[in-house]
Amino acid sequence: MKPVFFILLLILIQIKIIGQKEVIINTFNDEKNKGYLKELNTDSICILQKSVLLNNCFNVEDISNIEIIDKKDNENFGTLIGIAIGSIPGLILMSKFFENSIDGLFAGIIGIPVGLAGAIGGGVIGYQTSKGAIITIPINGNKKLYEKQKLKLQQYTY
Repeated sequence: MKPVFFILLLILIQIKIIGQKEVIINTFNDEKNKGYLKELNTDSICILQKSVLLNNCFNVEDISNIEIIDKKDNENFGTLIGIAIGSIPGLILMSKFFENSIDGLFAGIIGIPVGLAGAIGGGVIGYQTSKGAIITIPINGNKKLYEKQKLKLQQYTY
């Protein structure tokens, strides 16, 4: 019975943290602790570390800043859309290749590098626009600054 309860507890924890933003707590001694914000206490911040599923609390005086990883889930989709849209001019030029004229032959030959360049450029732009950001919230070991940032941090707790 105990293993079943433990497995159900782990599943519930995983379901609860799906969709939450990951955070990195940077301390003054150059430690980077990655996890999910769990508690914002008056003098400490607790995170759930995903790799070990353990709570880890840090004193506010030891924290230099908190990075919130605002990752979008559609990076690949944005890249594919960019490739598709970027290759359209080349495809239009290549479709003229099937016309029986010198202009059609020239357009078809030019269409290949234009389509390739458009697909590469569109893919890069699509990836960059759909990529997430990292939000840095300074704490600098200051409790007053932490209290000001607490409302902003509250929206990232689970």
